[in-house]
Amino acid sequence: MRVQILRISTAIFFICLGLAGILPQIDESVFSLGYRKYNLEVVFGVIEVLCGLLLLAGFWLSSRDTLFKVTIAVLVIWLVRLALSQFIFKAWPASFDAMLGRLIVVTAELVIASSLWTLTRSYD
Repeated sequence: MRVQILRISTAIFFICLGLAGILPQIDESVFSLGYRKYNLEVVFGVIEVLCGLLLLAGFWLSSRDTLFKVTIAVLVIWLVRLALSQFIFKAWPASFDAMLGRLIVVTAELVIASSLWTLTRSYD
């Protein structure tokens, strides 16, 4: 039961984040890929919505192997997004205050990655 709650909440997060990336009037806040990256936001937004739907599809997929592969794929996509948004597209701030704020965002993204890893481990 606990894994199902984690799957639902993670899937809802991906769907909401994806919609925020697709719709230009919604601000993604700390999960933005960066200033003036609208086309990439839309691409990742579509991918994120698909990831959320795939996680929800796990309720109807009977093969543990398929669930494992789907969740690993979502985890890899999330880690690529994390690397792009936090290390490639944005320079690390020099001041301690700004760096602390950035570390909070990175750790929040790592918590999401951890939830995906936990889901993956529940299927192997």
